[in-house]
Amino acid sequence: MHLFDAHHDSGYPHPNGPTTFAEWSETGQSSCENWMLVHHARGTRLTLTYPTWRPEGDSHPPMVPLTVSVDDHTAIPGTFDAVSLCRSGAWVPSWCDDQFTQLLHAFPGQAHPLPGARWTHPRPDPLPQARNYAAIRAELIATLHTATEPARQPGPERQSLYEEARAACQEPDILQTALEKVAEIQTASHQRQEQTTAALATPKPAPLTSPATPRTNPHDASPHTPRHPHTPAGEPEHKPRL
Repeated sequence: MHLFDAHHDSGYPHPNGPTTFAEWSETGQSSCENWMLVHHARGTRLTLTYPTWRPEGDSHPPMVPLTVSVDDHTAIPGTFDAVSLCRSGAWVPSWCDDQFTQLLHAFPGQAHPLPGARWTHPRPDPLPQARNYAAIRAELIATLHTATEPARQPGPERQSLYEEARAACQEPDILQTALEKVAEIQTASHQRQEQTTAALATPKPAPLTSPATPRTNPHDASPHTPRHPHTPAGEPEHKPRL
């Protein structure tokens, strides 16, 4: 097994998780951070190649032996039986999606996408949402600053309000409530951003076609009957001569 990645995916110690391969073997649960341990348990020889921009490797050593090297842009000797190409969307910014697409198209073999793993390119740009969060944070900071800053010549009443507001911001419970409010605003903003993105991506429905109907007065509730010309009383009707 030869892994080309910026992470070894061979187990990382956690306070509430396994710290050694022996502890991991008791449960055998695999995830994106320890799937290489499954191959080691089956007796597979593991090789890892770090990218050029990360020659120091991971901050935590792997739980099993690995043959580690750094990419030197030369061909890897040997023949591979199969190649699995994947991308961690949470770790790769959307503006690098085109690079992954180029890598996929450069593969010389026959590509078979996994079911349910459709590659969509490009993804929505997260920068507008990040700017929205920054604007919310700046507005909250300005509001708190205005509420806790006394006037240049504060009177006794304003000075008292200032001291109360300042003391309230130092209380853990009130501070926790403020942080929860910030999280609530951010969640609502994120939902609005998703709804706007989905609405913009939804195509407009085609207009319905129906036979033309005469326009009627919406305020007239009486049944519409054909109108006949009015003949004034006392005047004979003009009839054609026979």
